[in-house]
Amino acid sequence: MPRNDHTSGTHPDPELLAARATGLLATEAAARVDAHVAGCPVCRLEMARAARFPELDRDDETAAAAGWEAARPRLDAAWHSAIWPA
Repeated sequence: MPRNDHTSGTHPDPELLAARATGLLATEAAARVDAHVAGCPVCRLEMARAARFPELDRDDETAAAAGWEAARPRLDAAWHSAIWPA
């Protein structure tokens, strides 16, 4: 669940942040994520990103026009190498 970050210790996994951003976490887990995100700008940014991507994934016309299917893997790779390193 948590992963280690070189700047501030332990962060929730990006999948957990995405679940919180889209309202898919139970109340207790959501409260833990919210407490962390309140003090972590990196995780706030990840949640904002996660909240926007599902909308694009569900909008086939916009996704096709934006070339989302081809762009998403490159964006995810860039995000994970520059912002959220393993």
